[in-house]
Amino acid sequence: MMLKRSSGYCLTGFAICAMHLSPAMAEEHLATLPPARSVSTQVIAESLEETYSLGAGDRIQIAMFNIPELSGEFRVSVDGYLNLPWIGTVSVYQMTLKDLKLDLAARYRRFLKRPPVINLTLLSPRPVRVSVSGEVNNPGSYTTAVEAPQDVRGNLQWPTLTQVLQTAGGITQLADVREVQVRRLGRDGSTRMIVDLWELVDAGDSSQDLSLRDGDAIFIPKAKKIDSSESVRLGTANFSPKNIKVQVVGEVVKPGSVEIPTNSTLNQAILVAGGFNNTRAKQTAVDFIRLNLDGTVTQRTIQVNLSSAPNDKDNPILRANDVIVAQRSDTAKSADRVGALGGILNPVSGILSVLRLLLGN
Repeated sequence: MMLKRSSGYCLTGFAICAMHLSPAMAEEHLATLPPARSVSTQVIAESLEETYSLGAGDRIQIAMFNIPELSGEFRVSVDGYLNLPWIGTVSVYQMTLKDLKLDLAARYRRFLKRPPVINLTLLSPRPVRVSVSGEVNNPGSYTTAVEAPQDVRGNLQWPTLTQVLQTAGGITQLADVREVQVRRLGRDGSTRMIVDLWELVDAGDSSQDLSLRDGDAIFIPKAKKIDSSESVRLGTANFSPKNIKVQVVGEVVKPGSVEIPTNSTLNQAILVAGGFNNTRAKQTAVDFIRLNLDGTVTQRTIQVNLSSAPNDKDNPILRANDVIVAQRSDTAKSADRVGALGGILNPVSGILSVLRLLLGN
């Protein structure tokens, strides 16, 4: 997947490693992480120097004022070390740029007459790999290769929460977008961030579209209650899937699984399935089956009005995996009974014909 270039910076190549987890398994996995502290997304708006944790593959520039032999570009090794002039290998795994600057100043101080002036720049971050679980259509592990020239303000354009949710197939229609959890590991333990994507949709609060880092774990919980009007709004968001699949079976022209745009109605699904079979279908009503949040199944008969606007009574907005059953008309039922009776009698007629031939009658 190629993301659009922005401010001289691009993200390329979402590589997918399937690691499917059920919501229950995902919650259990998150529970095994170290105790976390909850923070708002605004806390993350600190400088890159204080928030980014170094790891294998990062490429940094060390500029030592007036000491060019100690300056240069260096890459963090697979085991989390930098190999630097004069001081050799230095462990930098999960260290911030600010911490590294202080550490290098202390290490080089013993070789110099005065404290060194050090400037560190992250030239190329390592690929960002995150896990996504819970109420998404394609849970798993996702890796984003990051090419990292800085923009004019000195900021890096990181993959965001909504971009990764898009790549994971979008949220399901049962997702609780007000309580999205993002866990981030650091040297001092883990941090849990609670993100409210409804505020992004409803109020345009872009701070809720969190910038992600390597190792982040995203969990989308299941909603305890579904608000129909909110579901329609969420269906238009870029982190929702464009289409869903429902089953339209029975007396329609093309029975089976049909793919329809998110927020489509019962009437639209019937039409996508080719409409009713005019010679066999009972066109005034259908059976509607839905799996509820609590695991129960709701089945009801809906009086069909193909001119009806979307409403919960006779033209509900559909969710993924809803089932619509078009029943036979009374005429079709009678014809099927006659056909079945003929099928039973046909073998008897065949035996009598053979007996007549044998007996010469």
